[in-house]
Amino acid sequence: MKKLTTAATGPVTKAEFKRAIHMLEIETDDDDLIDGLIASATAVVDTATAHPMVAADFEFDVPVGRWRRWWFPVRPVNSVSKVEWQDAAGVWQGAGPGGAQLLRPHDEPQLVVPADLAASLRTAQAVRVTANAGGAPTQQHRQAVIMIVKEWRDAGIALDGVVPAELSFPIRALIKQVRYRRPEVVC
Repeated sequence: MKKLTTAATGPVTKAEFKRAIHMLEIETDDDDLIDGLIASATAVVDTATAHPMVAADFEFDVPVGRWRRWWFPVRPVNSVSKVEWQDAAGVWQGAGPGGAQLLRPHDEPQLVVPADLAASLRTAQAVRVTANAGGAPTQQHRQAVIMIVKEWRDAGIALDGVVPAELSFPIRALIKQVRYRRPEVVC
């Protein structure tokens, strides 16, 4: 899965974080650090929950083989823009959704392809799907980001490549509440 677009704003703003930890908004000494920590914490929560908090375009590598239904590894999926496959000559074919349908986009997003498209995908060298996914973060998502940023800031963790300590129990519990696990990969 590759993220193709990024959003200008995240699910938690610097002002929201400061209010949550009872920090005066006029205190600006750590603003750049807080912005970086919010971006990093958002990435951690997005990955841990398989629920991107801000809608973006993604490219997914899909298994090649005999299937007509594929479950997305993230939720929610807002739309599918392309289904492409690489033929034996190495040329990418397809452009639009190709008649593929997006089912259950908010809880178990699935791509169902028609029989003629499934036949093309069966003989492909590689398959990829481009879709817009994410958005609608829950309160647990937002709270997990705030708690991670607070822990990292309190611990003095900088964004210089040092791997932070394991997430605390309350953060892991929040993430576990909203984690998405796809029931199948293909069928």
